[in-house]
Amino acid sequence: MLFNELIATSDAVSRTSRRQQKTRLLAECMRRLPCEEIPIATNYLSGAIRQGRIGIGVAKIFRTHHEAAALPSLTIVEVDQAFEELAASTGTGSTTRRAALLKELF
Repeated sequence: MLFNELIATSDAVSRTSRRQQKTRLLAECMRRLPCEEIPIATNYLSGAIRQGRIGIGVAKIFRTHHEAAALPSLTIVEVDQAFEELAASTGTGSTTRRAALLKELF
């Protein structure tokens, strides 16, 4: 599933106060997910990522000069893999590597 579809579901859930509507939106999204994406998507929809803390905060995101892609193309798995790389990036040169990874992600 494309990551933007998951974001659209999250946005729709946040815009409704009706519990049944939230449940329906989440269920529809989950039914469309391949089995391997369900744990990742569940974390994202809960406001967490599998990797825990990855050393990227809001300030770092805003400092990263980037332009959004013209069309959505990232899958949930690709975003998760990018977060995995960000979490693994430590030591000498990690700041530069993380900035490059963020730029690629955007």
